[in-house]
Amino acid sequence: MQRTLSLQIVSVSLVAIVSLFLLAVAVLPAYAQTAPKENCTITGRSVTVKGVTYAIGDVVGPVGAGAPVTKPTVDWGTVCLINSINSVVDWIFLFLLVISVALIAIAGFLWMTSGGDATKTKTAGQMIVAALIGIVIALLARVLPAVVLSILG
Repeated sequence: MQRTLSLQIVSVSLVAIVSLFLLAVAVLPAYAQTAPKENCTITGRSVTVKGVTYAIGDVVGPVGAGAPVTKPTVDWGTVCLINSINSVVDWIFLFLLVISVALIAIAGFLWMTSGGDATKTKTAGQMIVAALIGIVIALLARVLPAVVLSILG
C-alpha cells in the first residue's frame, strides 16, 4: 500500500512538471514581440551560415545598420533564427536530462526497496529503460539541428 502511494506521488509529480512545461510553452507566445528585431546577439553556441562563423557575443544585423551591430550581413535573419533554435534546443536538452536523471534515481530507489518482488523490480527496470530513451531523445535533439544545417549547406 505504501509503495503504491509513493509510486502515485512520483506519477503525480511528473505530470505536474510536464503540465508546467506545457503551460509555459502555451503562455510564452503571448509575450512574443509584435515587431521584428533589428539585430540579435549570438548566445550559447557559435553559428555558421554560408561558411561564415558568428562567435558568441557577436551582434548580428543587416548591412548598414547602426552602432550595436558588430557583424553586418545580408543573412542576419537566418543567423538569428538558427541562434534562437539553438537556444530552444539547449533548454529542451537540459529539461530532458533533468527528467531522465530524476527517473533513474527514482527507479534505483524502487529497485533497492523492492525486496525481491518481481513486479516492483520490473517496474523499476521499465523506468530505467524509459529514462535511457529520454537521454537518447535529448542527444538527438542536440545533434539534429547540426545535421539539418549540414544538409542544407
